[in-house]
Amino acid sequence: MAGHGLLVPGTRDHQPFGTRTTFAAAVRPLSRSSKARAPSESGRTSAHASVPESPYSIADGRRAMGRILSAPQPPTAVICGNDVLAFGALFEAQGRGIDVPGSLSVTGFDDLELASQLDPPLTTMRVPTAEMGHRAAEYLLARLDNQPTQDRVALEVGLTVRGSTAPPRRRPRSVRA
Repeated sequence: MAGHGLLVPGTRDHQPFGTRTTFAAAVRPLSRSSKARAPSESGRTSAHASVPESPYSIADGRRAMGRILSAPQPPTAVICGNDVLAFGALFEAQGRGIDVPGSLSVTGFDDLELASQLDPPLTTMRVPTAEMGHRAAEYLLARLDNQPTQDRVALEVGLTVRGSTAPPRRRPRSVRA
């Protein structure tokens, strides 16, 4: 997944988290050892080698973020597998008094409408959902008619940089709920 290597200039490490389906293939290299420092696509490392999985809800995003922020050395960036988890992560960080993006950057994936309306607005990966649905329908219809289909189709995604990411001014402190 393109989003997992997304780092903000100046961040020292990052913590991805998402649903099982979001990160199953993308983060497999990160989960080989819970003690290893896993390289990201940018060549930086993360002390957070395992990827927490969370159900798809804002409340579960808050809970996952609470666990991440309770670590002895919380990351300076959190990369969520979808915007819904990112909403929860952002709300939890703000609820604990953590400055987003001054101390912690938060990113999502989907570019849901609410992402641009938050304070700060969420940095996220834009996904062509209408095209995905159209292609899926074409695929299903072709399969039902025993027509040949493509195994894979590449779709254009893009990064929408908003106010939830910036180089950190200070590392977030470990905060117990």
